Amino acid sequence: MSTIDATTRYFGIASDYCNAILVKETRQALKSRQFLATYMLLLVASWTISVFVLLQFGEAIEFGAVGRWLFLSFFYVLGVAIFVVVPTFAFRSLIAEREDNTWDVLSISTLSPRQIVIGKMLNSVVQLFLYYSAIAPFIAFTSLLEGFDFAQTIFMMTMALVISMSLSMYGLFLSVLAKHRFLQTLIFIGLLGSLLFWLFPAYGIAAEILRSPLPFDEPGFWWGVSSFVLAAASFFFLFMQLTIARLTFESDNRSTGIRGTIFGQLIALFLILAALFYFERPGFFDEIVFSMAIAATFYFTFVGLFTTTESEFLSRRIRRQQSRHTLLRILKAPFMPGGARGYLYLLLSFFVCWWATNLLITLDQAWTLSSFSSSEFLLKFSKLLTFQWEEETRVLSMMMGYAVIYLGIGSLLGRLAQKVSSEIRPAHVRVLTLFIILGGTVFPMLFLLIDLDIFRDNPIVTITSPIIATIMVVELASSSTIFLSYIVVWISFLVVALNVPAMVHAVKVLAAKPPAPAKPYQRQEANPDSIATTTT
Repeated sequence: MSTIDATTRYFGIASDYCNAILVKETRQALKSRQFLATYMLLLVASWTISVFVLLQFGEAIEFGAVGRWLFLSFFYVLGVAIFVVVPTFAFRSLIAEREDNTWDVLSISTLSPRQIVIGKMLNSVVQLFLYYSAIAPFIAFTSLLEGFDFAQTIFMMTMALVISMSLSMYGLFLSVLAKHRFLQTLIFIGLLGSLLFWLFPAYGIAAEILRSPLPFDEPGFWWGVSSFVLAAASFFFLFMQLTIARLTFESDNRSTGIRGTIFGQLIALFLILAALFYFERPGFFDEIVFSMAIAATFYFTFVGLFTTTESEFLSRRIRRQQSRHTLLRILKAPFMPGGARGYLYLLLSFFVCWWATNLLITLDQAWTLSSFSSSEFLLKFSKLLTFQWEEETRVLSMMMGYAVIYLGIGSLLGRLAQKVSSEIRPAHVRVLTLFIILGGTVFPMLFLLIDLDIFRDNPIVTITSPIIATIMVVELASSSTIFLSYIVVWISFLVVALNVPAMVHAVKVLAAKPPAPAKPYQRQEANPDSIATTTT
């Protein structure tokens, strides 16, 4: 047996243990015209650039810093493949299943939606490494020239791989948003536009990196890189969970993976901030924490618009999949499907965000230049418990309060509407919630028709508008604006109290013993004695 035949045999055996979708997609991709054309164009473009540079510089290539800019040219060529072609191919891979009428076969197979998505994503990773292998000989040639920086090259190629994988998963997610051809075309145009919009800034960043050496010896640089990679990884898994949820049956659990991933993003954010405080403790740390907390508030408000408006129905399949331990089912309640449980999830997220933010800011304020002041920390911590809040805490509490109020009202009205009519869908409740928020935001504008200075004289009239009221609290540090912020917080407590019965009932549904798993059908053998008696 020849070496090629032995290698082929071993690869065939290994493919039996790989993801079935990965094997199918890889075989199809390697035979497709799109991949072959991209691969050949990558080689031809790189070879043309190499020849052109050699002819232009001649003998001077040994003395000038040509390696730096030659690598940048190769990176530009590679960028088109990994930042545009691969995510686009990932987008088309799932749509092609529907166009070729093969999706029905996949849906009834033993492959789970998770295995399908992971297989599609791994196929994109295989293509990435093939494109990297195509450009590798040219970069190896560039390393022999002056001006080539090995560390910067490794850094740029690694970051490009991380970004390309995230964009590929983003393309997979967009491919499951619409089933109609017209909407798929619009989404494809939007995806292509966003990829090109990202491509040219990426080229500019790459040129800037090569123009000035990266500060590898500065801790702040690695803090920024670590934060970026962690954020990319978190959204990578979030898009994966969203894609899996869209491919999952409606009677199955679509929410737990998404909610758990988003909550994990919140925990990871504050772990990074805590590590930054412990190791670096920058002078503007409180501003960083406050800005991240505001961003997290907007993010969870957007997420809450979907989690608080879900249907309360839990299928038998979902309840049967739950743990047999009552305590675990109760602890898992905020992450389970359902609008009331989604509202509980929103409250839990805001609770963690509020306390983590204020504890970090309090620690930063209590830490002097040389030591930690425990008395100062206890004093500021006691103010948190007695509602003697500083401006940052009041603004954060006010913004969270508005989210709790409007989403709580929307969730409450949605449950009442679904009891009246079974035709009410979660999308209807979301639209209703958005109209309530829009109405509350626009309503204070009507007072401007009466008096242009009414906001400054009577800030309480802006209480229904999250935007105007928050601006008033920030711009006017008066007793009336402070009173306004506390009023919003107390109203949010009232809305939470109105939703408590629904949340308690939602938790009780999970606390009940789940139904026993269905027993597999067993064919009963006939009794020979009974057959003989019947025959006689």
